[in-house]
This record gives sequence, structure tokens and C-alpha cells, in this order.
Amino acid sequence: MFNETLEGGLVWSPLFSISKEERDRFLKKHKQYNQGYSDKQLHSFVYEALHNHGYDYADKEVCEAIKIAILKQLIFHSSFAEDVLNDEDYKKAKDTYKRGQYNNGVLKELIGLFLCARNNLINTEGKPVCMENNHFYLLLYSDIETQISIIKEKKIEKDFAPLKKIIEKIASGVKADCYLNATKTSFDHLNVKLNDYITDTYGYDFLKASGDTEYRYTENFKGKINELLQLSLIDNKDFWANKKFKVAIFLNEVYENNSEKHAYKIVDYIFEVLKKDENINKLIEKGLSIGFSDINTFKKKFKDYATFKNFNYELFYPLFEVEKESEKIQAGKEIFEKFLYGYVYKNDKEKVRERLLKNLKEGTVYTIFGTLNFNVLNYNICDQEEKALSILMPEFFTVENMWKRVYLKAYYMSKETSTESLNDSLFNCFFNLFELLYEDIGVETSVQLDKESRENGFKAVRNMLKRNGVIASLERGDDYVSALLDRKSATLREASRFPVLEQLGDAIYGFAIAEMIFYNPYYNDYGSKAKSAKQRFEEYVCASTQVEIAKKYQIDKMYISASSVLCKYDTYSLKRNYIDFEEFNRRDDGEKYLADSLEMILGAVCLDKGHDEAITLAKKLIRETFPNDFDEEVRFGYEKVVGEEINKDYFARIRPGLYSILKGAENSINQDYCDMMRDALYKLLGCLILKTTDKDTRWFISGSLYDVFRLFGDMGYCYEIAPSYYCYLTEGLNKVIEVFGDSVLKKYNEKNKK
Repeated sequence: MFNETLEGGLVWSPLFSISKEERDRFLKKHKQYNQGYSDKQLHSFVYEALHNHGYDYADKEVCEAIKIAILKQLIFHSSFAEDVLNDEDYKKAKDTYKRGQYNNGVLKELIGLFLCARNNLINTEGKPVCMENNHFYLLLYSDIETQISIIKEKKIEKDFAPLKKIIEKIASGVKADCYLNATKTSFDHLNVKLNDYITDTYGYDFLKASGDTEYRYTENFKGKINELLQLSLIDNKDFWANKKFKVAIFLNEVYENNSEKHAYKIVDYIFEVLKKDENINKLIEKGLSIGFSDINTFKKKFKDYATFKNFNYELFYPLFEVEKESEKIQAGKEIFEKFLYGYVYKNDKEKVRERLLKNLKEGTVYTIFGTLNFNVLNYNICDQEEKALSILMPEFFTVENMWKRVYLKAYYMSKETSTESLNDSLFNCFFNLFELLYEDIGVETSVQLDKESRENGFKAVRNMLKRNGVIASLERGDDYVSALLDRKSATLREASRFPVLEQLGDAIYGFAIAEMIFYNPYYNDYGSKAKSAKQRFEEYVCASTQVEIAKKYQIDKMYISASSVLCKYDTYSLKRNYIDFEEFNRRDDGEKYLADSLEMILGAVCLDKGHDEAITLAKKLIRETFPNDFDEEVRFGYEKVVGEEINKDYFARIRPGLYSILKGAENSINQDYCDMMRDALYKLLGCLILKTTDKDTRWFISGSLYDVFRLFGDMGYCYEIAPSYYCYLTEGLNKVIEVFGDSVLKKYNEKNKK
């Protein structure tokens, strides 16, 4: 069949490849077919027809173009509208289309009839029209492309006419998509090739300076960069208001869709404008982000930060003005110096005073200047921000203003902190300063010099240990004291013992728990809610369980925090509640410090009295805290093992040799016990043989337990048993150390070239 030209356009039935009979049947019944349509149905139709053409059907311009193109095809390029509408509606359809009223009722009815046709008509091959890639689709595709171009040009003329006028003068012929695509994404990274051009031409790595590669800045500065680029094109904030136009994306689009020359011309224009600003030019010369150019952006960021951290933004003085400045600074100076020289450094105040006068001008965190700034502001100004701020406000980095910030901090703390806890708060606030002075000139604070608390703490822990069968030696007193200290009250030597004792004590404690579970034949492993051996193990080695043990033996009362030491010297110490101390009121990790202290005490006992006594102590403390949780341990070789009350699974678990491990492989319950016991065994063996005094060794032990396994020739397979584990099962922990200790240490030293 051929197409005939009529008043309404081409006869539409051949375009759909349908017979005259099928067409006549549809026209006869088309009124009953029409149920209306939704935009979703319309988009679905176009997607089926045009999905290979790369259109984004969520794009408003595309959606509008689809509707216009379909209506144009139906009314003017085919006879479809004339056939399905009566004369009055047909005339109305043409008129409303020409007026651009595309959502008019008669036009919506027309699209609905078209969708009915594609869903109900059968082509000459007997297939539904909607499955046919027919000529109508091809004509429609051409019309859609035309309409999209028209709509986009209209949108640009409406939204970007002033910008387009300027761009045309710089580089004519920039395509409409470049403007529109620059508004459709939050992503705003500049093309690397364009960045290379900027680097070569202006000696300025825009991506690096903007934080898109090595550095990350807040949205305050990132947003400022785009704002400055916008204003370099059109210096009118009202024009850019509510326009999500990313200049970097626009340049990328011009580079890809027009040419690199077009993009380079626009880049040159932007930089010529930017460099006219004195501050921006200095930032470019220093390789810093142009987003730093406005001091108000710094003010906004720092004020937002102060609000978030809940402290007074006036501490960023002189970035912000301070009401009654001289009065507050003088009051703060008196508070700070009385605290610093009258209490913290009363023994070495002249030495400290001399060191504080030697401030370095570069404000890094490793200097007095940088440390004080960090302590005052709760904010570490990064290198890029510091350099930019020194351009915009060099007075921010004078020693004089740094000290003013310190005094303001002391003043505001005195207003927000009760008198009785002010020393405590100041000590916590400026602890980094004390730590730096200690490392720098070896001067200790009054807290670190407090012998009375240490003597009382040692007496208390020694008495507790004695009640539980351990006689702590006086020679190892320093380790027991270290186990009771928080970081802020410890000397450097005491603090260096923390990880040594903690890792060793953790291994002792874990091994004690593992044996108590492993050698317990009475636990019911077969109930519906039964926990695995590893689950039980985790339950008892968690911090909350250890805290419960620590409190039972009053380690919380022995614990020496900086707050508890400061309390003794406060005027209102009798009014203070022990629970107010910083270490007892931390929100970040609750009372975990008590769990750490318990482990460190076990580590100290191990170094003092040996691992056997430390393991025995750990089991005693655990059993007495949880008296109903653990029965007597039953080992292989005991008379009880042949008793009827011992089940076969337990017998297989503890029976040494190949049988036990293969039995474990067959039985997941027994294997779970074996895995738990082996993990705890090798963790402790690693600490006892390799020692925990060296940082690298501690990392080795904690980094990968399987590396420790391999030193003992154990690959950790469930279907084999290593000689070292066999030795433990048959002859105990000490025999393993005796037989394997030297060879394991030698392997480790060779591996690490010691």
C-alpha cells in the first residue's frame, strides 16, 4: 500500500503497516478504546521506540519535545487527527497546537487515541503495532530532535540570555546543551585537560588548589569557588540567584561539545577578570584556592564550626570582635596564669615561663603557638587555610593575638564552669600544651608529680591482690601504678607502659576465659538457644563484663585520673562528687578505661609473678564475679574423664592427638571449641615468647593472629593438629614455651631482621 497525501497529511495506516480493514475497525470503535492516558504511558511508548537514541526521559525538555512532536505528527504530518476527531475538535486541535496550549483537553484526548491505536491495532503480519519499529517512529524521531533543539534554545534565551551574549563575544557558537547540562549536576570537577591548560598558562593547579585532588575543604569554600567563577562572567548576584549553574561543568561541556579552543578562550577571559582582584591574584600566585579570597567566608565557616562545637566564636579573635575586649582579656590572663604557674607548674614556673616566651611564628601543632591555638579553638587550621588567612588577615597569626585567644578561653571557661571544677576543666583543655612542654623541656605538672596518689593507689591494689592470693613485689610497683593511671596523669615513662601491660593482660584474660569454657564438660551446647563457644568467649571478654569485674574489686576506687588529683587541691573538693571526674563521665567509650586497667593489672602480675599466677588470678576474679557461670575444669587424664557424666563430645574435644581434631572437623560444636582455644593460646604465646615491650612486635601480634600461628608451625586447618597445639593439650602451656619458645623467637627475629 502506498501513502496518499491528504489535507491532514499522509495516510497513517501504511506508516503503521496495518491493513485498511484493521484501520476501519479501529476508527469504528476508537471511542470505546479511549480510556485517557498518563505521562508515564506516553514516556513508555517513546522509550520503546527511541531508547537507542540516547535520550534522558527524565529531562523536562525531552518530555515536552516528545509531546509536541507526537501532536505535530498526528495533526499536520498524518491524517490521524482528522480521522479520529470530529470536524469541530479537529479544527480546535490545530488552533490550540498553534497557540502552544499542549495540555488542552482535546490534544490530550488525541494522544490518548494514538496510544490506544498502538495498543490495539494488528499489523499486516498479525503482530501488535506496539512491537513494530515502523515508519511512524522514524518520522517521529526526526521531529523530536527538532523540537528538543527549539525548546532548549527558548529555555536558554529565557534563563541565560545575558550570559549567552557574553559567551558569544568570547567564543561564538557554544551549543545549548553546554548551558543546560551545567545546571543538572552537583558534581563540579574541572576537566583534567582544562586544568593542564590553566597550569601551563598561569602556573596554577586549579584542581589541587580547589581541593579536588589532595585536599578537602568544606562546602563554604567549594561553593565560593563556583560563585567567583560565575561573577567573573557576569558580575551580578541577582542574575545567578537560584541558578544551579556550575561553571566548571560548563567549561567541560564546551570542551567536549564545541572545541578545546572555545573552552580555552572562556578560561582566559575568566582568569583575566579574577586576577584583577588583589587577594585572588595573591592566592593564585601562592597556589591556593580562590575560594579563600573573602574573609567573610572564613567567618561563616568558623562561626558555623563554633556553633557546632558549642563554644564561643569570639575565640577566633581578631576574626570576630569581642565586646569589652580588654576587660575579658585581663580577667582571663589572671585566671590562666594563676592556674598555670600557681598550680600546674609551681615547682618549675620560671623554666616554663621562659619556654613560653619563645613562641615560633609558624603555627603548626608541634609548636607552642600551634598547640595553644588548637587547644583554644578546638580546631586545627590546615596549611592551606593558614596561608590564605595570613594573606587576608596576617594579624590572626601574631603571638600577641594568640595569647589573647588563650586568655579569652580561660575567661569564658570561668563563666561556663563551676568554680570548684575550673582547674579540672583548664587542665583537660590545655593538656596538649603540658604534654608538649614535658617532651620539650622535661618539666612535669603537679599531677604527674603527685606521689601521694600513686602511693595510695599501689597500697590499694597490693591489698586487693593479696586478698586474692597474689603478693605483689615492691620492685614492680611502678607497673602496678601505671595500671591505675589515665593518660593525662601519667609521665611519659608511665604512659609507655600502658600498651605493654594492656596487650599482655588482655592475652592473659582471654586465655583464662578460653580454658574455663574449653575444659567445661557440663555446658549444654544442644539447646535451641545454645550459644557457640566463640559467642560465650566474646560475651566474657567484652569491655562491659570486664568493667563489672573491675568494679567488684573496687578498681574504680583505686583509679588515678587527672581529675581525681586536681580534686584534692580544689577549694570546694568536699562538695564534689566522684562521678563528676572526667574519666568517670566520658561519653565516648563509657567506662572502658576500667576494663583496660583490669587487663593492665593482670599484665603487671604476669611480669611480676609469672604467667601461671596471672592466669590463676584472672580465673579467680572471673569465677567470683560470675559464680554460677563456670564449673570446675576437667582435663584429659583426670579420673573424671572416664566417668559416665562426661559426654563423648567433650571427651573428643579434650582428647589430644589426631582423633580429637578430626572429631572436631566432623562436629561443628567441637571444632568451635578447638578454634576458640587455639586462638587464645597463640595470642598468649605470642605475648609471652615475643614480649610486648616493642611496638612493632605488638603490632605483629595484634595485626594477624595467623602470622603467630605460622611461627608455631600451625596453619590453623580444622582437619590437622600442629605439634605445638598437641603439646599444649597433653602437657600444658609451660611445656609449649619450653619446647617451642627458642625456635619461635628465632624465626620471628629472622623474619624481622632483628
